[in-house]
Amino acid sequence: MVGHHRRHNNIISSAKKIIEEGQIGSIRSAISICWFYKPDEYFDIAPWRKAKGAGPISINLIHDIDLMRYFCGEVKSVSAISKPSVRGYENEDLASVILNFDNGAVANMTVSDSVVSPWSWETSSNENSEFPNSNQLCYLIGGSEGSLSIPELKIWKHQSKPDWTKSITNEKIFFESNNPLIDQILHFAKVIRKETKPLVSGLEGLKSLKVIEAVQKSSIIKKIVEIE
Repeated sequence: MVGHHRRHNNIISSAKKIIEEGQIGSIRSAISICWFYKPDEYFDIAPWRKAKGAGPISINLIHDIDLMRYFCGEVKSVSAISKPSVRGYENEDLASVILNFDNGAVANMTVSDSVVSPWSWETSSNENSEFPNSNQLCYLIGGSEGSLSIPELKIWKHQSKPDWTKSITNEKIFFESNNPLIDQILHFAKVIRKETKPLVSGLEGLKSLKVIEAVQKSSIIKKIVEIE
């Protein structure tokens, strides 16, 4: 079992249900924003965070990629650009990524730990009290019949049929808030007792890691990288 705890959040399980039920049609595109500013002391207390490979691509983006795979399916190829740390560290502090999925969907993802913004899972989801809640979005899932905004869980559709000249309305999907970290541990205990299968298996974790490696490679060679 791999600790991608966001999949245990009822926001994410509700979003997954909306997508699987076809409420927004076929997924065509997705957007993920992960921008925040990590203070200098974050790096000073753990110098390894300044080293190559410890930038936001590996530390933070992998969780967003896991969710994009969860929502959209398997990734076929990756194109990425990264920028060196403006603080002079060995790692990157900014990256933009395009994911091309097997089913034809495309995701645009951006991550930075040196951008001041209210748009990230940590500041938007109200999942962890350590981060003040911004009540903003961080994921947009675009479908052929509607779109879904996350974490607010609103389904956006035209009133009659898809037509950009027609009025568009939204329906907020209500869910019961939970603590995904606690629920993940309870789930882990059930896995140990062989009462259930892992929500995020080792294979699932490996697939997300392969995408991260492709992102790193693409940003270096400046070419599209196919996922084997």
